[in-house]
Amino acid sequence: MTSAPRVTLHPPDPAVTDALRRTDTLNGGRLADLEQADWALIRPYLEENEALFGIPVPRLLTFDGEERPFHRIYRKAEVGAKRTIPLSPAQPAHAST
Repeated sequence: MTSAPRVTLHPPDPAVTDALRRTDTLNGGRLADLEQADWALIRPYLEENEALFGIPVPRLLTFDGEERPFHRIYRKAEVGAKRTIPLSPAQPAHAST
């Protein structure tokens, strides 16, 4: 699920979280804790998905067989410092129509 400039990440596995923090996987971004306002934003979408696809919200909050608070399950990736990604020589700067 995305909401610019954030992406909500799941699962809360410490190995995954640590690996993301150690690498450039987030393209210059950083992991941050999910706050109540973030949960208030995404919960209605999860509830709609529950109605449409039958995936209960409590199941999405379960890790290792234990239901946990949203802030222990989800993390968000925040935009870091702006970085310029150089174009390859074969890639035009823009396409004209």
